[in-house]
Amino acid sequence: MQAPRTRHARPSTQRAPEPDPPVADELADPWLWDIFQNLDLGEDVKVEYIQDTIVVRGTPSRWHEQVAIWLADQFKAPCEARGLERATGGGLEPLPGPAKSIRPDLLIYDPSSLTSPETWDVTPSHALLVAEVVSVSSTGADRTHKPLSCAQAGIPLYLYVDRFATPQTVNLLSEPGPDGYQHRETALAGPGGAKLSIPDPFGIILDLTTLPMP
Repeated sequence: MQAPRTRHARPSTQRAPEPDPPVADELADPWLWDIFQNLDLGEDVKVEYIQDTIVVRGTPSRWHEQVAIWLADQFKAPCEARGLERATGGGLEPLPGPAKSIRPDLLIYDPSSLTSPETWDVTPSHALLVAEVVSVSSTGADRTHKPLSCAQAGIPLYLYVDRFATPQTVNLLSEPGPDGYQHRETALAGPGGAKLSIPDPFGIILDLTTLPMP
């Protein structure tokens, strides 16, 4: 279902809804975490650790990949200007809270303090933006668990494309804190959509009318 055709739609600015209570950072199952740390299923499989569960996802849909590439392209110029790097599928760990290890659809980070060019997993202190494209199997994780963990880690921005919302939206979460992100901006996506302003250090405006939609 496409978003309504509104010629001059504007993003809505509002306080983020009350998040779930913070999750204790202790591992409920250290043995399972150890298995996860040594698991290697190849590059074509996304493996994450969320709520003491090893989550394995296969190859995403064509649309999912198109949106991830679209997002990466939007951030290309500001990242190149500021010496930042973009990763599609790179790992982010260790995080506090429910999502301890994730592989975002787009991760933007400062590479200056990475110790090796072979490093693939980024620590949260280097991350500036996490972006996810919500899929059928990840609605709860992408909307709730991952943003809570990213906020608790102090990552400045969390962005997610939600085609399962009615209407379809793009959501930008900011002002991270121990209880989650404190600010949310929501804009309609696809034909008839809106524009969404991304603050510093990016300073760009996403034209969501050009975002690929199924």
